Amino acid sequence: MKGIKVEGAALFHTPRMPDYYPLLVGALAALDSNTEKTRRLVYAMARDALIKQARAIEPEIREADLTKERLKLERAIRKVEVEELERSPTKKALIRLARRIEDELADFAVR
Repeated sequence: MKGIKVEGAALFHTPRMPDYYPLLVGALAALDSNTEKTRRLVYAMARDALIKQARAIEPEIREADLTKERLKLERAIRKVEVEELERSPTKKALIRLARRIEDELADFAVR
């Protein structure tokens, strides 16, 4: 099976999927203006690309595996956003709240 290529770099190598975090960081670093709005656009494009490229894999990727990949992408997005928040001292309370919520959700998932 061949990987799907985007701008000269293989994005998917079946069965191993990419680490989304460095892809997102690279995409955001290339922006002229790294604002919340532009980051949301990048995230939307990444979500769309994941779905389109996963659907193009032969044999077709299982829905459960696609869901796992979508969750990995969302975790990478959250990590990038937390890093953005950490750069702003006025938003540290939001970070603490988000981490508490994430801890609660992790505890809930273990039950």
